[in-house]
Amino acid sequence: MTIKLGTIIALFILAITGIVANETAKDKKVESTEAIFPTVEAANLEGRKYSLPKDFEGERNILTIAFQREQQNDIDTWTPLIKELTSKDAALHYYELPTIGKFAGMFRGMINGGMRKGIPDINARNATITLYLDKASFRKGLKLADEKRIYILVVDRQGKVLWRNEGLFSKEKGEALAKFLGK
Repeated sequence: MTIKLGTIIALFILAITGIVANETAKDKKVESTEAIFPTVEAANLEGRKYSLPKDFEGERNILTIAFQREQQNDIDTWTPLIKELTSKDAALHYYELPTIGKFAGMFRGMINGGMRKGIPDINARNATITLYLDKASFRKGLKLADEKRIYILVVDRQGKVLWRNEGLFSKEKGEALAKFLGK
């Protein structure tokens, strides 16, 4: 397999911005007990622009949030259940949110283009909204402990976090999500 120079540069930028964001997030305390999805301007892999959370399309929205490329495998463990749940409920939508440091934004076209090429399913590309932002502030607002794991959230259109879990899918976690959603 040949790795292109652009891919190497993008991965290097992602690694550096992740290190900077992790260093600035140390010793910060979370004060509020209610987690709210912050206002973020972004676009999905098909180029549709979003102002989140107001542009979330569902009454309830399942979000998977990853901070590192290798976490895609963890996200994929949740995908079958999420597809099943959203197929049964028109008011429930799903979004995958790869979250990258704002300094990588200058490489947005290259990063998004690489992801778009790697995702052949148009529905998956439509549901993937890459966030380029201050990751420490984003995590603080959502009460996400760190970037070492993925997070699964259910939020309403106002961005209020209604349910949360983290890490790899398990039968127990899946049952908890289904029960919360009334499925």
